[in-house]
Amino acid sequence: MSFWILVPLLFIHLGLGGLIAFGLVFLVCAERRVSISKFNNDVCVALWFAYSISIFASVVLVSYYHLTNGQASYYFWLAMPWAVLVVLITYWNATTVKVEE
Repeated sequence: MSFWILVPLLFIHLGLGGLIAFGLVFLVCAERRVSISKFNNDVCVALWFAYSISIFASVVLVSYYHLTNGQASYYFWLAMPWAVLVVLITYWNATTVKVEE
């Protein structure tokens, strides 16, 4: 893949990933009809931090391997944040309890 194709792809990856990361914070803060225990909340916050860090880590790793002409299939690093996001959303959906008004 050309470097001139990789750069816009990485910016889209950062932009979309960052938008989802901040959107999750606002969604959780706005969601008032669910209840979650302190432990599960701490796990969700840790997963959110892991997701946010993995976005930047994937961009750095893909750029590094591309610039050093790495022979490994380094584009799979772009899938790392999305796997963490799936785990986060699944865990949040599994641990929240709907509050009846």
